[in-house]
Formats: sequence, C-alpha cells, structure tokens
Amino acid sequence: QSLNTQENFEAKSKFICSTLVGSCVFGCLTSKSLEAKGATESDDDHLQIIGSIITNTCANAESIAVAIHQVLELGLDRLCFSQGFYQRCLKLFEYLVESHKFNVWQNQRCVHEAISKLVTMLEYEKEDVASLIAVLNDFLDFAIIHGVDIQTVSPSYYSKGQKEAVDRAVAELDTAKTNQRKIWSHFDMIEKVDTLSLIQTAIGGVDKSWCNREGLGLVHLVAAYDRKDVLIWLVAKKKVSLYQIDGSGRTVLEVAQACSSTNVLQWLVLQHAKLTVTMFTASQYRRKKAQQKYLSFLDSLRSIQARYRGRNVRRLYHGILSQRFKQVHQFNTIWNKATIVLDETTDSLPWLSWKKIKIE
Repeated sequence: QSLNTQENFEAKSKFICSTLVGSCVFGCLTSKSLEAKGATESDDDHLQIIGSIITNTCANAESIAVAIHQVLELGLDRLCFSQGFYQRCLKLFEYLVESHKFNVWQNQRCVHEAISKLVTMLEYEKEDVASLIAVLNDFLDFAIIHGVDIQTVSPSYYSKGQKEAVDRAVAELDTAKTNQRKIWSHFDMIEKVDTLSLIQTAIGGVDKSWCNREGLGLVHLVAAYDRKDVLIWLVAKKKVSLYQIDGSGRTVLEVAQACSSTNVLQWLVLQHAKLTVTMFTASQYRRKKAQQKYLSFLDSLRSIQARYRGRNVRRLYHGILSQRFKQVHQFNTIWNKATIVLDETTDSLPWLSWKKIKIE
C-alpha cells in the first residue's frame, strides 16, 4: 500500500510539473504587451521563470523542448502565430543551450517543426514578410550551427496563400540546405584527405562550434579519425576547447576512447598531465604568494600596533617621563665631575677616602 501511495504521489508530481511546464512555455511564447499602467511583459522575466522551474522541479531542458514541440504541433489558429512567437521561440532555444546545456541535435524535431510552421505561415502574412524571412534565416543559422539536419525539412502548404512569399521562403530554405551540405563536405575532407595542409584549407571556413550530420563537432570528428596533427592545429591555431560536448553528450576524450584513437588518446593524456601539473604548480605559487602577503600584513599590523601603543604610553605618562628625565639630568650634573675624577684615579682608594675628594 505504501508503494502504491508513493507511485501515486510521483505520478501526481510529474503531472503537476508537466502542466506547469506546458503553461509556462505557452505563456512565454504567446505573451503580449500589457497596456494597463504602461507595463509590459519582459521576455527575460519568462526565461527566469522557466529557469527557476528547471532548477526547483523535476523538469529539465528536454521537457521544455517537448512542451515547445507540443505547442507547435497544436497549430491552434495559424493566424495567432505571429513573428514575435517565433522570435521568442528562438530566444528560448538559445537560452536553454546557454544556461541549461540543452542538446539541440538530440531534440531536433522541435526545430524542424518550428521551421516548417514558419515557412507555412508566410502563406498568410501580407505585411511584414521581410521580418519573417529574417527570423527564418536566424532559425536556419541556429539549426546549422548545432548540427540539425535541415535536409529533411519539407513544409506542407495550403491551397491558397501568397505564392511569392512562400517561394521566397523556400528559396531561403534551399540556400540553407546547400550551405549545410557544403559544410558537411568540409567535415568529410577529414576522413578522405591525408595531408594536413589540404585539411587546413578545407576546414578553414568552418566555425569551430558547428556540428556535422551525426552531431559530432569538428574537434570530435578529428578525434574519431585519430588525426593527432589536425587536433594539435585546431587547439593551437583555432583555439578549440577540448571540453566541448558533441550531440551525444560526449567529450573529446570519450569519443577518442570509443573509436580507439591511439595517437589522439596519448596526446590527450599528455595534455591532461601537463594541465594537472600546471594547475598544481599555479596553485602552489598562489598559496605561497598568499602566505607572503599574509606575513607582510602581520608585520605591518605589528608595526602599526607598536606605534599606537607607544603614542598612547607617551600621551598617558608624559608628566612622569618628563620628571624622570629631569631627575636623570640633575643626577648627571651633580655626579658627573666625581665620576670623571674616579675614572682618572689610578690608585685604588678605600671607601672612606672618597669623602676627602674635593670637587670644585
């Protein structure tokens, strides 16, 4: 009975969480300006709410993507999906990638759906076609950068609509597909070409953050084909990070291990050892410098405290010290001549003969 109660509680929690995610995503994508009191809804406010939901509930970036896909599949009324809807949708995707490590390649269905709906919407847009085309290009660039296969995107059209706007959108989509095939051909050069100079020429125009059709980044593909020379060039010249994650969530080291890339593995282990030694040396150096600063601070503090104590002593006992100095001066004045005579006397005089010494 306790197990059934726990299962029911978990099921209810997941249902509440999914409802919360769906309503929040729908509100974020379809938000409108509030004209009352001059207030407006900010997209950043919606993103912060989604971020807090991901942080404090069982929801994650993938569940947000599922909610986006469901909103896009609903369709509702085609006319309610405005330009701002797709702009907010793209902004939400970018936020998930930057803040919550959202894997676009593994969830590319929602990107496909957004591009298809956006092209279809152009049939009914009569005024701001140029702005929608700009949003479409932004979506296509986002998809290409993250390795989303847009070759399979085929929007469905209705019988009536603006043929010129649709033709323009289809032309932009075809251009993006051509550019993606060119990028993939550059990736294929790593497998086909042996010369480092030819590979450098081939991938010189490829951005280091782009992915191929399998979701592999440039550095992951090099590691998969055991091209140690190309990897060294990418790290040294292109400043590519070895901690990038591919479409399957793997690091460069994990890809090299999966593909048994011996040369790359040896180089990565050596780089890791160098990095470990460098970090240890740097930490020890910082620790030593911190100790030196602390000791210097203690010396300065002691010096300040000594000066402060001396100042207080002189201020509190100034009268007594002055009196003692006067007594010392008087003593020296009285007994200085007698001391000089005794110092100049060579004979040892008894104690009683000291009274006979005449002091002028």
